[in-house]
Amino acid sequence: MCRAKKIINLHRDGMQYCQSGDFDQAVAKLHLALDETRKIGLECYQVKILNNLGIVFELKGDSNQAREHYAQAHGLAVAKVGREAKLSRIVGGNLARVA
Repeated sequence: MCRAKKIINLHRDGMQYCQSGDFDQAVAKLHLALDETRKIGLECYQVKILNNLGIVFELKGDSNQAREHYAQAHGLAVAKVGREAKLSRIVGGNLARVA
C-alpha cells in the first residue's frame, strides 16, 4: 500500500474511533497517521491530523492536550498558508475555544 493511502486509512480509522467514543484508539490511530505524514513532509495534512487530535482530546475532557495539539496545528497552518487562510482560522478558533 502506498504511504498516502496508509495515512488516509489511519486518519479515517482514527476519526471513526472518535465517533464511536473510543478516544484512546482514536488517539493511537491519529498518532500513527501523524508519524507517517511527518516522514514524508505533508505539512498541511499534519495540520488536519493535529487539529483532529485536538478535537479528540477536547471530547475526552483533556483541555491541556487539546490546546497543545491545536497550538501545533495552528503554528504549522500559519507558517504554511498564512494567518488569514481558512485552515488557519478554523484551527485558531478551536485553539481559542480551549485557551
